[in-house]
Amino acid sequence: MGIWIFVGVLAAIVVAGIAIYNRLVALRERYRNAFAQIDVQLKRRYDLVPNLVEAAKGYLAHERDTLEAAIAARGRRSPPRRRRPPRRAMRRRCRGSPRPRARSAARSGGCSRSSRRIPT
Repeated sequence: MGIWIFVGVLAAIVVAGIAIYNRLVALRERYRNAFAQIDVQLKRRYDLVPNLVEAAKGYLAHERDTLEAAIAARGRRSPPRRRRPPRRAMRRRCRGSPRPRARSAARSGGCSRSSRRIPT
């Protein structure tokens, strides 16, 4: 009976060894497959870089054309003119004053207390 125990323990050790070996082989294959997938993804990205560069160049050309057109349109328009506001606007601002005095208009922005009409 002692020999059968020895053979059973030996068989269990052999089966455990085979199971461990199979598990290690499966892990090695999983590791190799994972790194192969990483390589595939990196190669795909590397192959797409020229397409991305061309798309960026096209976008840059479009932006350059748009900017040049905007600059040209701004250059074609007439320069801004500085003018006094019309007398009507000054009258409205002064609330009925027909003509503000020149001196007081310069000080107070076109209106002074003395130039305002007081309703009677």
